[in-house]
Amino acid sequence: MRVEVIQDRTGLEALASEWNPLLAGSRADNVFLTWEFISTWLDVVRPTCDLYVLVVRDDDGACLGIAPFYRRRLKVARTFSLRCLRVLGDDAAAADYPDLIIRSDLESEVLEALGRHLAASPGWDCLWLARTAGWTGALNRLGQLSAGGGFHLRCRTRPFSRVHLPDNYEAYLEKLSGKTRYNLRRGRRQCESLGGCKLRVCEDPGQVASFVGELVRLHQKHWEAAGDAGAFRRNPCLRTFFEEVAGRFLRCGWLRLAGLEVDGRIRAVQFGYAYHGVYSAIQEGYDPDLTEVTCGVGNVARAATIEATIAEGLGVYDFLDGATWHKQRWGADLLEGYDIFIHRRSLRTLPLRVGEIWPTGRFMTWDGQ
Repeated sequence: MRVEVIQDRTGLEALASEWNPLLAGSRADNVFLTWEFISTWLDVVRPTCDLYVLVVRDDDGACLGIAPFYRRRLKVARTFSLRCLRVLGDDAAAADYPDLIIRSDLESEVLEALGRHLAASPGWDCLWLARTAGWTGALNRLGQLSAGGGFHLRCRTRPFSRVHLPDNYEAYLEKLSGKTRYNLRRGRRQCESLGGCKLRVCEDPGQVASFVGELVRLHQKHWEAAGDAGAFRRNPCLRTFFEEVAGRFLRCGWLRLAGLEVDGRIRAVQFGYAYHGVYSAIQEGYDPDLTEVTCGVGNVARAATIEATIAEGLGVYDFLDGATWHKQRWGADLLEGYDIFIHRRSLRTLPLRVGEIWPTGRFMTWDGQ
């Protein structure tokens, strides 16, 4: 096996035809690691990022593994900085589940090759993967990589929430509490009594900007009324990213963008992706002024989306990172995931071992922050 290093977009684009087939044959397979998602992220969010993608090939040139890294400076206590490897697409794009993409039957061999290469490479100090899945073997993969290269690994747990969907919507409702079932059914009736209730789905590229515009408007209206900046004000490039990735995902059949129309007006929007049997709930917006719907028009829209997801035959509705009472109310199961921090054993990284600090605390900041 040999390891190639890709540090420019031209070299990365040459991987496009191999990327998704390798991902589909890996245990890391998820929508946030697809070529479409990552290439959109590079185009919109980080067009000048410092690529450090590692590609493992066999002697015949077949692609066996991809470590989709980029480098970013991590400032420690405002005194010095480290060159930190991160996974492409992991920032400012509402993405979870970063991982290494490796053919599932050759994980050990590929990880050994990657570990040897990273141990010999002077171009990095640490590796940060936040919000990794705990049910795909990601921690074992990173542990094997770390052990093979002689690196130091720390991890901490974090919760994720997923609903495992039954075959029909009524069976799903039976999983919920009696109070939640009653409120959702009453909310649907209240919407219908206001002049009709319909879930409108974005099905044409020409509709994407309008649907995303409604999502932004309603999301910001709700959060700003509650005294919060809202996701789109905190992250100004998020709207552009959503519009671009929505157009590309629509062509792949992965986009699930829908608005709940009440009396001829969109009053709530659900934005998600459907990929290999999983619906990923990415963002939502709803009108807080529609007080006639006592359970909230956003909840009615989510229920209609879950109903459509079940009818489509998808098996999982994924709330992604976090565990809240709101997600549990929808019948979500808690799953364990991890933040993983790996670093070389060197004098530069000694403070990381002594202080047990993380890249999310007040002692560390990323370049540009």
